[in-house]
Amino acid sequence: MRTERLKFVLLVVAVMTLALPLSAARGDPTVLGFEYSMLDGTYTGDAGGGNFTAMMTTDLDPLKQGDYTSGRVDRLAPPEKADSAFFLFNPLLDFGQADFLLDLAISNIDTVSKTADGVGTITAWDIDGDKISGDVVGTWQLLSGQGTFTGQVSNILVESDEMPPWFNGQFDTGFDADFSEYEQVLGAVTDLTGLDGFFDQPFSGHSSRVTVQAIPAPGAVVLGALGLGVVGWVRRRLS
Repeated sequence: MRTERLKFVLLVVAVMTLALPLSAARGDPTVLGFEYSMLDGTYTGDAGGGNFTAMMTTDLDPLKQGDYTSGRVDRLAPPEKADSAFFLFNPLLDFGQADFLLDLAISNIDTVSKTADGVGTITAWDIDGDKISGDVVGTWQLLSGQGTFTGQVSNILVESDEMPPWFNGQFDTGFDADFSEYEQVLGAVTDLTGLDGFFDQPFSGHSSRVTVQAIPAPGAVVLGALGLGVVGWVRRRLS
């Protein structure tokens, strides 16, 4: 299996929609993006600490239909390599070994200020079991009932049995996952999870959404700074 270490440092910010047009105006290409929605957000622990996961599910709520995870991973630059891998985790479809997991150890929980630390990993698998993964460290905060994780992802790896490495989705979709032409890439990722309370008791089946955008430096520095500024503005508006 080929393992390629990417020099990615992904800045985790809560809002990206304002920052991305600015980076585009600067001419900084978005290299990689992915979005997974309707993930199963689960916490095992209490106010003293525990473990949070946002994982793929084929049935988030047994009382509802069609509430399975969907996702896409996009190779966006350079233009000649741009393509996408799509995933529908419908139990009636074959999605092979495709999967997704954000796995965080939760500590330093402050139930008054509604903040907590998170350390762990993030991993996306394609239908053949190839994966893109990285180490995660950051902070949770509560914004109007929405848990928002902000932090950094480092040591990003692409692991593939194919040459060049290829990330395969369903429906004959996929892309060349060799990012070696980029010396360093910075970006933005967000996890939004609806919470009851703030990590003071176990929960499961909470809908979680994870989105990633990655662009080469130095534009990503602007992206991250603007995104973190928007988070502060939202917090002031809600206080």
